[in-house]
Amino acid sequence: MASVALFILSVLAHLVVLHSAEYSKEEPSKHCPGHFCSDMVGNISFPFKSPGDPPECGLFTVDCSEPDRPKVQLKEGGYWHEFQGYLFSPSISIKDRDLAARLEKDSCNDGVFDDLSLPSASPIPEVSLSTPNLTLFKCNTTLDKNSYTQLNDSCENAYHTYYIASADSSLPSPPSPGCATIQVPILPSPPQPITLSSLTAEFSLYVEARKCYQCRERKGECLVEHGNYKCAAREKGDKQVKLKLGLGKIDISAFKYLIGMHTHLGQVLEPKDGNLSFPNPSGLIF
Repeated sequence: MASVALFILSVLAHLVVLHSAEYSKEEPSKHCPGHFCSDMVGNISFPFKSPGDPPECGLFTVDCSEPDRPKVQLKEGGYWHEFQGYLFSPSISIKDRDLAARLEKDSCNDGVFDDLSLPSASPIPEVSLSTPNLTLFKCNTTLDKNSYTQLNDSCENAYHTYYIASADSSLPSPPSPGCATIQVPILPSPPQPITLSSLTAEFSLYVEARKCYQCRERKGECLVEHGNYKCAAREKGDKQVKLKLGLGKIDISAFKYLIGMHTHLGQVLEPKDGNLSFPNPSGLIF
């Protein structure tokens, strides 16, 4: 009897191990599981992603290697801005002490403007990115202000001249082939007329991904594939659940079978009148 019981326990243990291995091998079903940063910042998930995530997991990379000084990269390969606040509140506060010090020291430096510049638009229309900003013309030649009356304040370094447009005029197309446009953050209520002194490295950044919120409510996953937004249904995960439920049924059936076998084997091994009896196997319970 002891050997039969041991056999049953061994088979059941084997089934449980197989079931557990199948479960762990299939999980997780999400392509981008997200990462916890800190209590102040929360989880990093679409439209944000962690440095080690695949590119399709988000648009803006968040580095939490120093939880007390989290940083966000608004342009791929661009500057890392220090920020404060919960990622999924209406806005996060960019408060970059290093960049603020550089801006105060040299307000017409190419490197400062490059690091301060914002994405001209969100990479995909389903995600909006906004903050009070100013468009500057970055020119490698000096323009004649008599010919371009809409240009207001300017600054110049050894390589470029930067111009801003008057607040009451629409921005023209780049006025010269030697000019490009960049967007830089400014104070929420700058004094008029706006000048380059209104630039700031401390600003509120509003990030909205309404379609992704709706996607999550449907248990989907937000991705960016080939430059396009996608709400990926987690069908694979659903199939995994069904598969695991099926394995559970198999385990229960096997358990019932083995219990029935154990009962009848007990009857088989009970000697009657010195002889072993062999009941009809059709009596096994399933």
